[in-house]
Parts: sequence; C-alpha cells; structure tokens
Amino acid sequence: MTQNNTAEQLNTSTHNKLRSSLMKALSKIGHFNGHNVPVDASDLDNDLHELYVASEGKAYFDKRHKIVLEKITTDEHTASNIEAAAIGDTVVVDDGGVYYDLMLKKNNPSFRFDKTKMKNELRKAGVDPAIIEKAFAASLKETAPPKRFTVVSRS
Repeated sequence: MTQNNTAEQLNTSTHNKLRSSLMKALSKIGHFNGHNVPVDASDLDNDLHELYVASEGKAYFDKRHKIVLEKITTDEHTASNIEAAAIGDTVVVDDGGVYYDLMLKKNNPSFRFDKTKMKNELRKAGVDPAIIEKAFAASLKETAPPKRFTVVSRS
C-alpha cells in the first residue's frame, strides 16, 4: 500500500478530527466526573493533582505503547522488514493495514563505554594500575543525578 492510498483511506481531515477528539477526551481526565481537585485546594494541590494524573496517564500509555509495538514488531513479515532496513533509512515496514502504515526510521546504533573492560585491557597491555586510576579519575565528569517525582495522596 502506498502512502497516497493511506492518505485516501484516512485523509488529513479525518486524522485531525480523530486527534482533536482524542486530545479533548484526554484533557478531561482528572478534571470531570468527580475526579477533580476539591474547590478549596491550594494552587500546589492543583499542580500536584495535574502531575499525578499526567504521571498515571504516561505510565498507562507507555505500557500500552510497549505492548502493541511488541505485538506489531514480532510479526514475521514486519520483523524481517525492520531487519532489512538500512541505517538512516525511513521505510514503510508494514503496509498490511487498511488505514495505517508502520513507518520506521532506523537510526545509528548507540555505544556505551565499558570502563571496567577498558581498565582491564590497559592492565593487560602493561599500563601501571596507578596511572590507569589517575587517568580515569581525571577524566570523570559529574552530572546532576536524575530526579523522579512521585505524588502521594494524604488521604
């Protein structure tokens, strides 16, 4: 299926309406149907309520995203197309849907520096362990630790 066929099946107007309806429904979560903050709540309580709702929504949608992506990408046809895609390419990896195509942009792989392995290799090469430790200590750069906030209810 080509992108033009997909565009004909689910045109921009329909897509925008779907997105608008979805955003409208999601914006109501935590504000209506008895789930809003009491009227006497402080500004901080309002903000914390919003953070709580957003955190729960993110966790729910992250899990939902992971499950459906796993289901789609383990399909034999889709998996082989993903594997065949070249780095840097943007390709349609599954066009079996009626309304949607699955697009993939395959980025360059990331690399992680293995400090222990490097130290071991330097030791094997005969570099003095004290020099290795001094070099590593001099090259370390501290970053701010990540922060993870959790909203807890007092009731």
